Amino acid sequence: MKFRLHHYFLLTSLPVVVIFTTLSAYGYIYFATGVLIEQETHANQYKTHFLSKLLWPQFQPYIIWSKDQDEASLRTAPAMADIDKIVVDFFHDTDIIKTKLYNLDGITVYSSQHSQIGADKSDNDGFISASNGSVRSNLTWRDEFHAFEKTIMERDIVSSYLPLYDTGTGTGKVIAVVELYSDVTDLMARIHYSRNQVVFGALACFGFLLGVLYMLIVRADLLICRQYKELADANEEISHLAYLDSVTQLLNRHRFDQDIKELIHHCRRENEGFSLLYLDLDGFKIINDNYGHGTGDVILAKIAQRLERTVRDTDTVYRVGGDEFALLLPGAATLEAVTHVAENLLVKVAEPIEVSEHSHTISVSIGISCYPRSASNAKTLIELADRAMYRAKARGKNCYETSQMG
Repeated sequence: MKFRLHHYFLLTSLPVVVIFTTLSAYGYIYFATGVLIEQETHANQYKTHFLSKLLWPQFQPYIIWSKDQDEASLRTAPAMADIDKIVVDFFHDTDIIKTKLYNLDGITVYSSQHSQIGADKSDNDGFISASNGSVRSNLTWRDEFHAFEKTIMERDIVSSYLPLYDTGTGTGKVIAVVELYSDVTDLMARIHYSRNQVVFGALACFGFLLGVLYMLIVRADLLICRQYKELADANEEISHLAYLDSVTQLLNRHRFDQDIKELIHHCRRENEGFSLLYLDLDGFKIINDNYGHGTGDVILAKIAQRLERTVRDTDTVYRVGGDEFALLLPGAATLEAVTHVAENLLVKVAEPIEVSEHSHTISVSIGISCYPRSASNAKTLIELADRAMYRAKARGKNCYETSQMG
């Protein structure tokens, strides 16, 4: 499988973009809601400060009176109507939709939702913090919420627990706790809208950058593939040249040694046979000495062409020495088949060759060995074919001998 750079780019960059965008969206919401809660807390502290001044004349005696009262007494207290009016008027046209007052025992001494008056919140973390002079706020989602004058649905609410200080005596002590509920649904909607804009903007930027990078990487990928192919072709050409004889364009001795071993392995596995022919040109040295190596190379090339045209497409011809050739004939494992090939080769090689207005006639001596009949390994097969070839030369040349004749 070929390496594809753009595949890995997509597999790595897209998850990174998704993760980064998701984290950015959550980070934006976390930061924005944190700022919102902080701003609402400061605003509620400011409102509480002024509320305490308005409520103080009615609130101080009411707080003292409420300490030992039961729930029913608190709800029917004479000061309740005045406190209701002050609270509703004060928070009219603001984002405050509900108010509660707690004495330092944690008892709800006032709530704009009267059914909650008398409830004990002494163990509430927000109340505990505010009674100790700290502010505690949190953001929650409410499917249903009881506001001043009506019930509202599906709202984002910030609730703040705020200390109420004694402004009458100037001691600065916490005398009660105020809980204010702010409706921040519209602000949260803006935050989500801004979050979406940030996400879409980031995705658009990432998409553009990734698109540009992807085109560059595809181009680089094509270049790499082209270079890879060129390198493969070059390696194949180098490998081919390493096994090729430059004069005859036949495969060389090195390739012959590899191929005969592979052919033996194949025939042993498939229970088949083959024949090896070893050829040596007769009197070729005389041509080289009298007409030069240029003429000799032309004759070798023409002999090579004749050998390839004489045998089958499945047979392979090699130049294994200066004027020596070898042929591997797969499937030709009988003497009848291989001697017929040898006789044709003797006839074809002996035909005259015209080189530079000179006619040259040359013959060949052939030695034959067969697998597995003659031997079962490459070294012995080559030695037997070589000996048979020398016997053919000794017998008068221009003939063939087989290893079985020896």
